[in-house]
Amino acid sequence: MADQFELEVLARMPNYYDWIMETFAPFVCGHVVEYGAGLGTISQLLAPLAQQLTLVEPSTNLAASLRTKFRDEPKVLVDEDSLEQHAARISAATVDTIVMVNVLEHIADDRQALAYLFSILRPGGCILTFVPALQKLMSKIDALPPLFPH
Repeated sequence: MADQFELEVLARMPNYYDWIMETFAPFVCGHVVEYGAGLGTISQLLAPLAQQLTLVEPSTNLAASLRTKFRDEPKVLVDEDSLEQHAARISAATVDTIVMVNVLEHIADDRQALAYLFSILRPGGCILTFVPALQKLMSKIDALPPLFPH
């Protein structure tokens, strides 16, 4: 799992996250779920676009940090859980937008994870993912064990 220091270094890359959100923003609406929310860098950019924002983060210390960061945001809920556990508790077809930035490549069974996500997605909803484009772009963080082991 990525440690907090590595995520803090990545969080200091505003142009990188602005570029991702420029692509994602037209598709973000309604009930948004972000898996692997980490320190909330993308979450902060999603919040103004969402009617309801659920941040799913399996790491205890990162989930606690998210709760602190968004404590004054009534539309933001932090769920300390795995993707599979969270998706199993959500009713079918109730999420408008699912976001995963640098997360999918860490999931052991990505096909099964996507099946879970499609089951909770409303018709016409969007799954927005960002993953490394080339093998040479893989970093130390990408080589870490899956965040959501099956």
